[in-house]
Amino acid sequence: MNLKHFLSASCLFFTIFSLKATPLPTLKAQLMEVNPYWAFAPYDDVSLQQSVEFPTDVDLIQTHLLLVEKILSEKRVYLNANQAKNRTNCLEILKKYAKNGIFPINLYHQKRTPYFIDHLGTACAVGHLIIETGHEALAKNITKDNNYAYIEDMNYSELLAWADEFGFEIEELKWIQPSYCFHSDRCKFGEITHVSALGKEDGCIMILPAPINLQAPYTYNWFRLSTDNINWKAMQMTCDLGVGKYKCTVSSVNGMSEDFIYTIEVKSTKVTENQSFNFNIYPNPSQDYIAIDTDVNATFSLTLYNMLGLPMLSQQVVEKQTVISMTPLEKGFYNVVISDGKNKWVKKLVKY
Repeated sequence: MNLKHFLSASCLFFTIFSLKATPLPTLKAQLMEVNPYWAFAPYDDVSLQQSVEFPTDVDLIQTHLLLVEKILSEKRVYLNANQAKNRTNCLEILKKYAKNGIFPINLYHQKRTPYFIDHLGTACAVGHLIIETGHEALAKNITKDNNYAYIEDMNYSELLAWADEFGFEIEELKWIQPSYCFHSDRCKFGEITHVSALGKEDGCIMILPAPINLQAPYTYNWFRLSTDNINWKAMQMTCDLGVGKYKCTVSSVNGMSEDFIYTIEVKSTKVTENQSFNFNIYPNPSQDYIAIDTDVNATFSLTLYNMLGLPMLSQQVVEKQTVISMTPLEKGFYNVVISDGKNKWVKKLVKY
């Protein structure tokens, strides 16, 4: 199969670069990051050995899902009429899901992890198939007990029965299931995303440097500065990054190269520490409401930010105690920021 033709037809775009001594990771290597099953999947094409740069993790997951869908659609299977019909319908659902590009958000794990259904209610590919075929109760049951597990580690007779009814082998479902970068949706092409207030390794560098004096085509090699602040360590992915310095060495066909240095810092809400003012939040973690207690009579603005840095709720605080409903907010981590117009104070809040 010609992968470039396949991805063009699927409206996905990425760049294939020339191979060098230390090239970008191959397509297969990156697919194995999404799903380890690619290491021994029944598919071998020269395109898997090409070096590929994806603009975002979403593009990588889309490529994984669309490629698996195409391979499974072309696979010769022996099913009864109902199974064959159900399988065809599910693969169409899978293709539409992949092209839509809305996938679960890894909110709680620093490394790639499967999420069956995330805190916003977005299901993974397998979960989506189960829900769309009228088995939402099964999906919710899996989410309750094994939300972050690989299918191979699940033991549900109902899942086996669903796979049989809809014409899938359980091994195929294992192949479909992706894993997700921490806060993968934060990584946007052309941007550097700094580490969030969680302080975890959720930074991204989604920039392809543009050298001025080099001759195309280019090879891009990424490195992270070691703790000794001297040596550079090669790396493959540019998501799940922590605080530190990173280098992209761009090499040309004539053997010349240029280095581009990037720094990832802790994303700041520009909070000024002021020990003369204090506020408390309770209960924390919270489910339905929170109470904000301040130690002075003054008017403040209060804003709740999610871990993507987006404001989710704002209001004025005019009394020493203010009660705020948490009902409209999704489960997850938030920063509560109070400002008097000159200074800002912040505390973390968890909704469960």
